[in-house]
Amino acid sequence: MDLIERTRPNGAMDMVEEFSYPLPMTVITEMLGVPPDEDAAVRAWATAFSSVGAQSREQVVAGFIQGRDYFVDVFRRKQAQVDVSAVDTEKVDLLTGLAAVHQGGDRLDVNELLAMVFQLLVGGFETTANMFSNGMLALLRHPDQLELLRADPSLRLNAVEEIIRYDAPVKNPWFRFAVEDVPLGDAVIPAGSVVAINLAAANRDPRRFADPDRFDVTRRDANQHLGFSHGPHFCFGAPLARAEGEIGLGELLERLPGVRLAVPADELTYRPSPSMRILNHLPLEF
Repeated sequence: MDLIERTRPNGAMDMVEEFSYPLPMTVITEMLGVPPDEDAAVRAWATAFSSVGAQSREQVVAGFIQGRDYFVDVFRRKQAQVDVSAVDTEKVDLLTGLAAVHQGGDRLDVNELLAMVFQLLVGGFETTANMFSNGMLALLRHPDQLELLRADPSLRLNAVEEIIRYDAPVKNPWFRFAVEDVPLGDAVIPAGSVVAINLAAANRDPRRFADPDRFDVTRRDANQHLGFSHGPHFCFGAPLARAEGEIGLGELLERLPGVRLAVPADELTYRPSPSMRILNHLPLEF
């Protein structure tokens, strides 16, 4: 991967800034069909209105407005350049496919199209980026598991599942609302109540996972975690996130065999977030 090769001569990298965020952002912008010479601007806007780079309310609003105006222009260009009535939406980029849906009539209006794009853009890179950083940190803090993974590449996908279970990128999803009385153990959640769900706690529940605080890339039921939520709220990007994790972490371990933390683990810090598990930096050397 270019991202790895670019840093190898330096013998060091900040994984958060130089790998974890650029890789999934590149993947999602390519899937959306953003022209290569425009993807840098899209990354800047997406960072501004996500929890990654939000410095102030003004920056968030400005990033959102710039992104909105950009994608409205993209839709217009797609519609002008392509006969959307003849588009096979399964064989084109997502923006062209969405433009075709919009052109086709009453299925999606412009605001719905924009909402879809923003959800894909932010949801498609931030959580995956956190998975990369949290996963590498877990592996480096458990050298026995790192060696198991190096020795047996067939464990990579299961390792991704265990990473998400052990240190989930999303610890608390958005609030839910009980639409009816819900029995829970000896209590009842009354209809209309606001419910806060802690996925991180569920993934460490000893009634579900044996020795849940142990990081184990060979754990047989690791894929039973709730890191992608469940039911109607299940993450529709889960297959992509799994593939990126399996390939991306695999490439890192192959190309950087001597990778190690460049600072003591207890010096690492996390960004304040009510829902995400976000490392500020992850300095590595190799």
